[in-house]
Amino acid sequence: MSSTQAEFWNTAGGESWVRGQRELDLQLELFGALALDRAAVQPGEAVLDVGCGCGTTTAELAARVGPSGRVVGADISAPMLERARATVTAPHVEFLLGDAGSMPLPTGAFDVLFSRFGVMFFDDPVAAFAHLRAALRASGRIACVVWQPITANPWATVPFAAVADLVEPISLGDADTPGPFSFGDSDRLRDVLARAGFANVELEGCEPDVVLGGGLSFDDSVDFAVDHGPLRRVLESASEEVRGEARVRLRAALEPFATDAGVVLRSAVWVGTARASSA
Repeated sequence: MSSTQAEFWNTAGGESWVRGQRELDLQLELFGALALDRAAVQPGEAVLDVGCGCGTTTAELAARVGPSGRVVGADISAPMLERARATVTAPHVEFLLGDAGSMPLPTGAFDVLFSRFGVMFFDDPVAAFAHLRAALRASGRIACVVWQPITANPWATVPFAAVADLVEPISLGDADTPGPFSFGDSDRLRDVLARAGFANVELEGCEPDVVLGGGLSFDDSVDFAVDHGPLRRVLESASEEVRGEARVRLRAALEPFATDAGVVLRSAVWVGTARASSA
């Protein structure tokens, strides 16, 4: 993972996530559940949680494997791991700081590799997935969830469109660049996993709703979109005048999506599964 990514997640990016952890976890809960269901984790298994963040998915995995199992959460963000270590204290859970795609990992130690939006940022995804596959037992498997193309995700495009002429153009990555939407093309994800040595690759398209902040009031949802949404990076360094205008525009853009349950926008993800070996 690039030094730019590491710097971001160890400073403003990680700190922002820690501040908004509760709301972000509620917003992403359905997505994690999709991958958790496909992972079919069993009691006693060993699991590596790639990009574990503040540890919410790690805690769920730990509950599923039980005390006879083991879960290791890996992330490049020290602030997020500090929160994870403070809140997930089960004796069969361990957290590692570093890039799971290249950090030292024991060979053949895990039954499952799991990731909720943590595998899209590898500089060399084939090498990273091959490295992770080596940490799996021969009978091991992977389950992950990644975003489909940005054009299929109004939760991102609606805020961007609202301020398109107000802030610098924003790049969130494409098929050749690490970023949230780098695996939007399902063929690319299939190819990467196959070239990394995985077998029986399956991708399922799902379209869960994104409820901003997990169901906040309209005003709080707008604030959440400014402070924790996809525009956060550019608005954080913007002038107060620009931030104020952005807030006005976001209110107008998000109003059509306001419901009794909160601000609800469509999304699209791939839920990927594969085996370490075809045997």
